[in-house]
Amino acid sequence: MQTTVYYADKYMRLSVADGDKIESDSIYNQRELINNFLKSHPEIKFHKERVDDGYSGVDFNRPSFQEMMDDIRAGKVNCVIVKDLSRFGRNHIEMGKYLQQIFPFMGVRFIAINDNYDSLYSDPSTDNLIIPLKNLMNDSYCSDTSIKIRSYLDVARKNGKCVNPFAVYGYKKDIEDKHRLIIDEPAAIIVKDIFNKKLEGMSILAIANRLNDEGVPSPFEYKKMCGQRFYCGFKSKNRSLWSPTTVSRILHNAVYIGRLEQGKRVRPNYKIKKSMLRDESEWICVENAHEPIISEKDFNIANDLILSDTRIAPGAEKTYIFSGLIFCGDCKQGMVHRVVESGGKKYDYYICSTYRLNTKACTIHNISEKALFKIVESAIKNEIQAVLKLKEMLDYISTLPRKSFEAIKLDQQLVELNKELKHNEHFKTSAFEKYIDGTISEDMYREYTAIYDKKCSEIRSAIEKRQQTINEIMENRTPKTEWIDYFIENKNIEHIDRLLLVRMVKRIYIHSTKRIEIVFHHESDFKAAMEYILYSQKMTDFDGTNPLKEVG
Repeated sequence: MQTTVYYADKYMRLSVADGDKIESDSIYNQRELINNFLKSHPEIKFHKERVDDGYSGVDFNRPSFQEMMDDIRAGKVNCVIVKDLSRFGRNHIEMGKYLQQIFPFMGVRFIAINDNYDSLYSDPSTDNLIIPLKNLMNDSYCSDTSIKIRSYLDVARKNGKCVNPFAVYGYKKDIEDKHRLIIDEPAAIIVKDIFNKKLEGMSILAIANRLNDEGVPSPFEYKKMCGQRFYCGFKSKNRSLWSPTTVSRILHNAVYIGRLEQGKRVRPNYKIKKSMLRDESEWICVENAHEPIISEKDFNIANDLILSDTRIAPGAEKTYIFSGLIFCGDCKQGMVHRVVESGGKKYDYYICSTYRLNTKACTIHNISEKALFKIVESAIKNEIQAVLKLKEMLDYISTLPRKSFEAIKLDQQLVELNKELKHNEHFKTSAFEKYIDGTISEDMYREYTAIYDKKCSEIRSAIEKRQQTINEIMENRTPKTEWIDYFIENKNIEHIDRLLLVRMVKRIYIHSTKRIEIVFHHESDFKAAMEYILYSQKMTDFDGTNPLKEVG
């Protein structure tokens, strides 16, 4: 009788999800156990060692496993030895296919040492029940581990921890806390430059080309220079270059204003590797999770400009100075730049895009870029002076004693509202007295009561809203003034440029009546500060030197 010679592969696998079992299931321990087994089984000839370190048992598409299967198909291997069933895999359906169909069909002997399983001596009456049960338990362990890991990651994300394996370009992982992002200065300088270029009027394509011309390493190349190993699909030949896509991703990434947006993609379950994009409402976002590189104001302006009409002039690198900012005051659509030749000279104008399309949805009106520039420049200079004066008044108010602020609660509007409430409650009481005296009928009394109940309810709501506004002013003591810093920095400007313009002006409306309306980014902040100052005037008497007396 001829004895079959078995040529065996030692198969070992380890996954990071093995958690506290990582020591007992280490590749070294698996190897030692299999080696000792082979010493006591001389009929089995060692062929090759296969190791998949860092691979999940759920997916059988592992490199060493597939190499082993290739050798099995080629007839080089007819025996597979593992420490236990879980090292071979944790997907009970796939495990069943290999143990009950594929390996028996291909004549492969399978040995799981710690599970006391050897297909050569398998007892169908017991193994057909026990082995599937063990595989199901291993699968369940993988499912339970997956749920625990997901739960841990979600908690970490909600606590503002960065759980991504690599830091985004411009940041690096803190050595002392791998879940905390800190600014990577060399890359952060490039990020700031990208945002500044966009604010100055450069297109995304022009920014990418400029970075490549200047020899600035792309994010992928920069990571390689820093010794980090990771996969990126956006490569060009042997060297990865800056592309419009890369620049666009940086401009849209809120991580640069200190916001962590995580959990954007999710896998349906632990057996499916392909992830799906979540709805934005399901993202886990944490504000002020780390130090910002870009101010929130610049970030929002840059993204607004991306959505606006900021086409580049032919042969130019930057857009027109007012592109994306100028709109028709009548139809609210964007105005477009046009060059008009007259007397051998060229003149720049902006005209309504709706009228230009010959839809007759708007009237014909235009404005010279030169004239508009002078008007806007003058308006910005006046705004800077107004904001500086406002800052002076806010600084003065901050020096006033706290008790002076309590007088604000005697707000005249509140006094009038309370007086009106008392007046209506009196009429309501009077109606009841007339009903008791028989002067008015019950139906008329109910009608009067309904009217005055409604009025009193509306007044109480107005009182509550007014009091809430006052309380907010009292609690804040002084409104936010960070937005004023940029005005202070530019208090001595002589001429405006594109960068200054987009940081200060949100929109410019040109009306057919020749009226020009300029909407500044800080208008809501300016209004809140002015309201605070006007309230403060009621707090105490001011002498002739008080700057608040100059408020109009």
